This record gives sequence, structure tokens and C-alpha cells, in this order.
Amino acid sequence: MKKLYILPLIAVMAALSAAAQPTFDFENWTGNDPTGWVTINPLMILGNPQGVFQATGVDAHSGTYAMKIVTVTLTNNPYPTVLHNPAAGAFTGLLQQVPFALIKGFPFTSRPTGVSFWYKYAPVGGDSAAWFVTLSHWNGITRDTIAIGYTIINAPASSYTQGQFNLLYNPNFPTTTPDTLDIDINATCYTTLTCGIPNSTLYVDDIFLQGLTAVNENDISSGISLYPNPTNGKFEVRSEKSEVRSIEIYNVLGENVYSEKILNPKSLNLNLDMPSGIYFLRVSVPSGQLKTEQGTAIKKLVIQK
Repeated sequence: MKKLYILPLIAVMAALSAAAQPTFDFENWTGNDPTGWVTINPLMILGNPQGVFQATGVDAHSGTYAMKIVTVTLTNNPYPTVLHNPAAGAFTGLLQQVPFALIKGFPFTSRPTGVSFWYKYAPVGGDSAAWFVTLSHWNGITRDTIAIGYTIINAPASSYTQGQFNLLYNPNFPTTTPDTLDIDINATCYTTLTCGIPNSTLYVDDIFLQGLTAVNENDISSGISLYPNPTNGKFEVRSEKSEVRSIEIYNVLGENVYSEKILNPKSLNLNLDMPSGIYFLRVSVPSGQLKTEQGTAIKKLVIQK
């Protein structure tokens, strides 16, 4: 069903999304859309209403912005037999201008265990929102599905709530490294072409891929503090109980973006030139000094510029 909703966009959307890693904290936007995501907004060129918005203030879970998806009725539906209406959704990918084509997903070469995210949801009537995630690999002839995962959100959530779901790996590809990750987010029903309900609204922020490079998104030790946090990139790491041996910083994709070995200080001042977003700082200490696995503590770091 998702493909039926997406494919007609190729023929009707004369827009270009920059080829970029998708924003997972929604701090970066390209025009009306979050960077690295394709939405129904390009259909506005046909006189249709806007369906995805940049949310801010209390509607952001952290940082400055979140993504707001509102179910809209298409007043000019170019393909009524295949394009869902009412419509509400966003997926990772881009619209390539030359040659014009829709490219779903983005390059990705890890095997995460699951996905977590923060959301608010205001469904109309008995509406429901849904997440779909696919990891795949091109074998030279066809695209193999390496893993899938999904979750359905049925209940309203007036304040930010954490959602999560596991990825189910295909036993036929136990060691295959994927090359593409695709995330689809729908704010309304997609069981049939017309089951969506106008004005159902979903806020999404701070998506995190779990199980990458042993990074855990939860703070597991009170012995390490970061100040200030949020920060513009300049902050202090302080250990109250032990000496710090090394620091590693990961982005929400689990990629290591900074590392430094330290000669036993209990505090360290850092000034990092990194884009705004959510990061996870892993502090290693001598084994046994903190009651954490393998002598490490994980802290969430927010960079705002």
C-alpha cells in the first residue's frame, strides 16, 4: 500500500530534495520539508493543501524543531485510483531532478536492532498512525529485504511519548550488510485508499536507531555531567566519581563523529564544530569505578546553534 501512495509522486512533483542524510532530530529543513525526507508538500503546486510543517516551541521534543504531519484532503488528486486521499505521510529519500526520479531511502550499512522515537498524536475519530522501516541490499539483480519493522499508534498522546519497535531480520541473510534504510511515517489510516481521516495530526522528533556500536540512548550513570546541555558546541564534561580515560561521540545513526583519549582528568572542556542535533557521548572510565557495563557511561548531548 505504501508504494501505491508514493509512486505517483514521480509524475506530478516537479521539485528537488537535496541528496543528504536525513535529519532525525528535524533541526534541518530544505524548503517546506525536513532535509532528506519526501512529503506530500510538493503536491501544493497542483493547488493541494500543505500537509507537513516545521513545528517549534512546545511542539518540539528537544532542540528547536520537530516535524508535524497533518492529514489533508487532496483537492486535486492526479491519480485517484492509486494515490491515497486523504493523505498524510513522510518518508526518507529524495526527488532527483535530472533524470527526474524518486529515490527511496538513503545509504546505510549497519544492522540496528530497533528504532525509537518521540511523538505526539491527535487522531480524529478512530484513526491510527503507523511507522514502517525496511533495510535492504541490492544483490546485482534484485533488492533483497534484510530486515523489516513497524508499529501502529492507536491512542492519542497529548504530550511527547516515546515509541519503539524491533527490527525482524530475514534468516536468509544472517550476515548480509544492508546498503539502504527506508523509513515511512504515516499519520492516518492506509488500509484502503480512502480510509484516512482529515486533520489527524502527528508530531515526530528525535528518531534513534538502537543497537549501533553499543550506544544506548539512556543516561546510565549519574557520575558524569555535561554543562551546558543543550550547548552550541562548547561544553564541559565532568566526572564526579572517577577519572575519565576516553570520550566518544555518536550521532543518531550510531556513527562515531568524535573521539579522544584522555590522561586521567576528572573534567574536560570541549569546543566542537558539529551541526545542530542530538548526539550521544560515551565516557569510558577505569573498569569498576562506575557501576556501568564495561566502565562506560552514556550521556545525551544536544547541540543547538
